[in-house]
Amino acid sequence: MQVQIHYQGLTSSPWMEWFILERVEKLSRHLNRSASIQVELTFDNNRYSTSLFIHSLNHDYFFSNPGLNLYESFNTTIEKVNQALSENKRNTLRRINKRFFSIKEGIS
Repeated sequence: MQVQIHYQGLTSSPWMEWFILERVEKLSRHLNRSASIQVELTFDNNRYSTSLFIHSLNHDYFFSNPGLNLYESFNTTIEKVNQALSENKRNTLRRINKRFFSIKEGIS
């Protein structure tokens, strides 16, 4: 998984990059290895904003969220991403399970 971090109106720090990469790496359980993620952190007019672009094999996602501080904005955006990707995974598994039936059910 490829991750790019962009800053607008902010300066990067090693701790901030480590924090972001740790949280984004946890999304790998929902995404394939070829997925790319772009994180944009913005500070404008005394407001923080986080935007996340995910380019996966079959889907492209965009999530954005403002916040009072950078970490609140980022964490809320990551929670939205986790929710959406989990729901997408459940729906995919539901569609697959509808097509196939258990061998035990087919015998009786």
